Amino acid sequence: MNQRQLIATAAASTLLIGGASAANLIVNGDFETTGSWNFIGNAPPSPIVEISTLDPEAGTSHGRISYDNLNNLTAGGGPVLQQVGNGVSDTMTYNLSFDAKLDTLDLAGVNVQLGLFLGGGTPLGTPFISLTPGIGTGQTLTTEYQTFTFNGLVAGDANDVFDLQFLAAFGPVDDIVNALNVDNVVLDAVPEPASLGLLGLGAIAGLTRRRRA
Repeated sequence: MNQRQLIATAAASTLLIGGASAANLIVNGDFETTGSWNFIGNAPPSPIVEISTLDPEAGTSHGRISYDNLNNLTAGGGPVLQQVGNGVSDTMTYNLSFDAKLDTLDLAGVNVQLGLFLGGGTPLGTPFISLTPGIGTGQTLTTEYQTFTFNGLVAGDANDVFDLQFLAAFGPVDDIVNALNVDNVVLDAVPEPASLGLLGLGAIAGLTRRRRA
């Protein structure tokens, strides 16, 4: 292989690196297997936090938090679908995306929230943000699946842990019957374009020096 071919190969490799998808830190983000998720506050018949086959956006399963105050204490509660893992770096930024919907828009006493902790930091600005229509200030839930995306999330430097929580908080209101459905959860790092460019230039320079030697 001549010098021109070597340089072309290095440049192509750099483009491939730049276009490659980063690994999803979320395990079982499509809910197609058991495990990996924590079901906090699960107390059938209500609330129920589970991997369900009732209404997935894709595949055969999805995450679901359902509550029914016909069977639940009117003091309310806050069941959580949670995943905790490692692999976070404070030198990277992250993107979070997921599909979600509600069963109904009967939201009296209901506040569905998203919590994300990265490296001990709160990249959403506060520990939890509301996704509930009439309460949330950004994109909010409907009865149809839609994709929620949060880009450019910055991690803290306290540790390498992420903690993702879907929280369905409901207050002291009788006869609440609703559910949060979640699917296709992705949390991945964003490669820095400058770093990738330097990597490619370094490879090309190294090949050029090797050829001259």
